[in-house]
Amino acid sequence: MFNYDFDWSVVTNSLDRLGQGLLTTIELALLAIVTSMILAVPVAVARMSEIRVIRWIAQVYIEIFRCTPLLVQLFWVFYAMPALIGLTLPGFLSAFITLSLNLTAFMAEAYRSGFQSVPVEQVEAGQMLRLSYAQRLRYIILPQAMRQQLPVILSLDITLFKDTAWCPRSRWVI
Repeated sequence: MFNYDFDWSVVTNSLDRLGQGLLTTIELALLAIVTSMILAVPVAVARMSEIRVIRWIAQVYIEIFRCTPLLVQLFWVFYAMPALIGLTLPGFLSAFITLSLNLTAFMAEAYRSGFQSVPVEQVEAGQMLRLSYAQRLRYIILPQAMRQQLPVILSLDITLFKDTAWCPRSRWVI
């Protein structure tokens, strides 16, 4: 009924290209993940800001990148940005920028939920010890939030890795 004869020489003849693609995928994913983990902290803090304009700007950024498809974002950066502002970027750099901006929005929301899950009593204790906001963030909020949000962060990282596919001829991420 089904013919299961598969020519495995196609795979073995393409191992060098597959290896190059894997290395590029790993490189792109790691660069985007590290960049996003750093950039998401200030975005999450801005999203929780008492200042309405800062909070609104962070929320608009997060909603735009979370609510539009990644492929549309890639096309905008690679094709529309050169047409709009005249700046043409190579495919790898375009993919890095787009993936970083996209993952930063998702990570910022994960960080925010982790920050808000820290018991208020502990934050108030930091205030009573006269710790600055930055010190409370560094010593009280961040360690607890990161430990709690680690599964979500790893899930986002795995999803980003799956979203990076490489085409060896054009060095364009799909």
